[in-house]
Amino acid sequence: MLAMKIFFLVLSIGLLALPLMAAGTEAAIAELEKQWVDAVLKSDTATLAKLVSDDLTYTHSNTKTETKQQFIDAITAPAGTPASIKFENVKTRVYGNTAVVTHVAYFQPKTGAVNHLYITHVWAKGKGGWQMVSRQATRFPAQ
Repeated sequence: MLAMKIFFLVLSIGLLALPLMAAGTEAAIAELEKQWVDAVLKSDTATLAKLVSDDLTYTHSNTKTETKQQFIDAITAPAGTPASIKFENVKTRVYGNTAVVTHVAYFQPKTGAVNHLYITHVWAKGKGGWQMVSRQATRFPAQ
């Protein structure tokens, strides 16, 4: 009987801790998103190489899909680095070792009009920590 009470006490404490763990994970993912934006804006290939998975699928709003290396090469090209990136309506959902982040984004290229996008980032936690494994962008219709 005592063993059963201890079991339920431990189980209850564990269940109460789950929201706190999710909140900590959401904060960690928010920091990774910030690091990703900073690295893209600075064409920081070393940081990007750490943040994105070797099997990254990176899909642009024009449907062009890139691998990790293609994405990093494109970011370092003169026209590849945006002048600014702004995220709004960020929502993070954590499912164990996977996090899905959605946001409305404004990508300001160095030349041309702002790209108004809906973006989904998928992060997965592996042996090396959290890395972006997928990115999908959809362009909002012109208004």
